Amino acid sequence: MRSSDFRLGFVFFIISLAVKLPYLGTFLTIDERRWIHGAGQFLLALRSGDLAETYWHFHPGITITWGEAVILWLQSLWAANATLEEFVNFQMDNLSLSVGAMRLSGVLLTSLALPFIYAFARPLLGKWPAILGVGLLAVNPFWVAHSRIVNGDALAGALMIASFLSFALLLTKPEQKIAIISGVFVGLSFLTKMPSQLLIPCILLLAIIGYFNDRDWRFWLKALVLCGLTSAIVFIVLWPAMWVAPIKTLTLIFEDTFDVGDVGGKDKVDFLWARL
Repeated sequence: MRSSDFRLGFVFFIISLAVKLPYLGTFLTIDERRWIHGAGQFLLALRSGDLAETYWHFHPGITITWGEAVILWLQSLWAANATLEEFVNFQMDNLSLSVGAMRLSGVLLTSLALPFIYAFARPLLGKWPAILGVGLLAVNPFWVAHSRIVNGDALAGALMIASFLSFALLLTKPEQKIAIISGVFVGLSFLTKMPSQLLIPCILLLAIIGYFNDRDWRFWLKALVLCGLTSAIVFIVLWPAMWVAPIKTLTLIFEDTFDVGDVGGKDKVDFLWARL
């Protein structure tokens, strides 16, 4: 990334934070209960060594959950009079106290995605279209709203955009390292939300377009293999459940995907009004 691109990327990051950080802890949505409890389960599973328990939902939501787990762990360091398990359980029982901090995970990760999106978009679209597109994305009300809650939708969308744009760069800059970079974002997308599998036909389509442009099928086949292998490595390395029980974990994802009829149905929704 050129120095000017880095500076612009940093500006997008700051703008994104500025519109997302205010009043983070003033309400609680129904889905966030499951996500925050999942983060608590994830952290305690890491602590106990029962890594299979780092699976908590078919989403699988692991990128957001890693951020939440780190936040919980850092907070627990200040609670010197409580064990990690006691601290986590207290936070899970008092979501009105913990929700604001837990939302920092999504806020930071979605904001960090913007510099990468700009870096990939500028060579394809030009400087000003890229600035306009990423600038609008940074302040888009719908995207901002989803970035401010503990949910993987906004981050998955941002990672999918980065994945697609980075692989599309191969059309103008045929370097295999770019396929590896794209694979990293594809793997992160899959770890965030399973609907991101829609990237597979999109990337295949880009490879087909590339083939018809230059007829170099070996290059595009290698690019697809590198992208796929990299995404698989990222998916496995960043999800501890895949280290110890890969078949069971993938089976649970498949089974739970078709058994979500009562998700959130019995939860109570709380609204905490901000003190203005």
